[in-house]
Amino acid sequence: MAGNFIISYYMPDGSRGIKNVAGPDKNEISRRLQEEGYVPHFIARNIILDILTPVTNAGINEKALSLLFLELHRLVHATGSVIKAFSFIEHGIIIKSPFQGENVEGIHRNKIFSLLSGIYENHLKSRSKKKRGFIRRANSLLNGGHTLRDILFENYFDDIVVSLADLAYSTGDYSAVFLKMSEYYGAKKNLKKNIISSLSYPLFLFLLLFLAFVVFLYYVIPSFSSFFSQFSNINPSTVSVLKFFLFVKGRFIYCFPAFLIILSVFFIALKNKITGFLLNTPVIKDFFRDNFLNWFFYQFSLMISSGITPMKSFDYFKKNTSTRYFKNRFSLVYENLERGSSVSAAFENGGFLEQEIIETISYAEYSGFLPDEIMRLSGYFKERSEISLKILTKGLFFFAFVSAFVFLLLIFFFIFIPLIQGMVNLAGSY
Repeated sequence: MAGNFIISYYMPDGSRGIKNVAGPDKNEISRRLQEEGYVPHFIARNIILDILTPVTNAGINEKALSLLFLELHRLVHATGSVIKAFSFIEHGIIIKSPFQGENVEGIHRNKIFSLLSGIYENHLKSRSKKKRGFIRRANSLLNGGHTLRDILFENYFDDIVVSLADLAYSTGDYSAVFLKMSEYYGAKKNLKKNIISSLSYPLFLFLLLFLAFVVFLYYVIPSFSSFFSQFSNINPSTVSVLKFFLFVKGRFIYCFPAFLIILSVFFIALKNKITGFLLNTPVIKDFFRDNFLNWFFYQFSLMISSGITPMKSFDYFKKNTSTRYFKNRFSLVYENLERGSSVSAAFENGGFLEQEIIETISYAEYSGFLPDEIMRLSGYFKERSEISLKILTKGLFFFAFVSAFVFLLLIFFFIFIPLIQGMVNLAGSY
């Protein structure tokens, strides 16, 4: 996946250099360095810069992209030209502060609100600059003879969006494709929104628990330790708990960052295995599969509606699909179509669709309604992916809530009960 990478490399004179570069992946960055005459030594993802200055999708967020492609859809529909649509947006963008209006004067009377409004306005301007910069570059390149597909690819847009742009170039229906791009980024925005909203309360609860633990560690434990030190007959479990947490308190400022570093290194080292495990989890696997098939059937429908044969369509899919599983399946479908099989028989031999769906494709193929049925299947898989997303977000909420509850139980049984036992024993010794 494209992003920022920090690299260490050897120069021709033997000295070592370090810099940050943006690129699609480690292999491509290593290849570019070698072409420049450098020897790569170390390449790692720069997560901090990925958060602060993302390079994917030209650094524009999903909400802005959804609106941008919706505007392009309407303008292309009205003007019939992609170049005119980009030119109109480039010269028509106006940055407007959300604080402009009737209450601006009242807001700026307060210095705190003035500071916050300034920070927020600068943030919006920064985001808008990225959007304007992309539109300006795209407009210039389009006028220079570049294709929209190449422009999106060079700015690290998502694979499905690049494929849709390639499809628009083949069919000429840019208006409909821009609308689908808008829907795609709208769906991505909703996905993030649903996950964040599902996890916001449990994460807030974890934060409160962490703050309570810090207060307990730095104020409650020393107070109990000072109190119990006045007595000799103390419960052994109470003494052990106090010693342990006093030990943790003395090293907490070092242990906590060390724990985060170890956790990060562990995650990076096992990232592929963790990702593979998550993608094989039933609900997550179903969501990504159904979402992929939604866009696949949409592209396939547009292709065959535009007169492109199913065999040529699958030749395109097998060459331009980055997901290995579907790339192999599409190759099987293409080989069957090349041997003269029907579309439904080729799908059946591809082995990635249920038998009921293959039967509906077969009926539509023989009755002459294949494009309509393929488009209907796009909506069908979209509904299925939305159901999987709802199950996924509810599962994440449940997992986070159970984790917080288990954390509370551990604190209660391993901290509070030993301290209470110590207090009870003290009361019984008098």
